[in-house]
Amino acid sequence: MLPGPYPKTPEERAAAAKKYNMRVEDYEPYPDDGMGYGDYPKLPDKSQQERDPWYSWDHPDLRRNWGEPAPKQYPYNNLYLERGGDPNKEPEEVKHYEI
Repeated sequence: MLPGPYPKTPEERAAAAKKYNMRVEDYEPYPDDGMGYGDYPKLPDKSQQERDPWYSWDHPDLRRNWGEPAPKQYPYNNLYLERGGDPNKEPEEVKHYEI
């Protein structure tokens, strides 16, 4: 599910909130400043460790529920490609040495 265009009317805003399984009151899109986030919801800046550890999460190790929108940078914080990696490069052959 990719972000759609920025919601301009209350009806579009309600449809975008429903798309992301949010209440209209809680839905706030990123500002339409040309960055291209569209109707993706602006979520609170809270780390996973700050979320309630005793809640019955669908994914307790990530403290996330199924279908819950993820922050725009998740999980792309430390991509292999951003550090100069080549996805087409074959891995080096594993060598086993006897001691």
